[in-house]
Amino acid sequence: MAMRYAGLGMELAGMVTVCTLIGVWVDRQFGTRMGVIVGATTGIVGGLASLIRRAYEMQRKFDSAAGFKQDRDASDDRDHGT
Repeated sequence: MAMRYAGLGMELAGMVTVCTLIGVWVDRQFGTRMGVIVGATTGIVGGLASLIRRAYEMQRKFDSAAGFKQDRDASDDRDHGT
């Protein structure tokens, strides 16, 4: 189980690194300074989105394997004053 989580961290780091390196290449090719900023930002946002999506998937698998029921609607838990 721990290796799955380590894989998520490595995926995030890899995405940030690759996008940043692409930004550095763009900066060198076109003489700009925004390539690395855009590349790093894209890598961080994309990596975090992927990390969150995969973490939710892993949590759902864990919950279903452990026999947890799906969350009920929050309106079911409210006291209606009766």
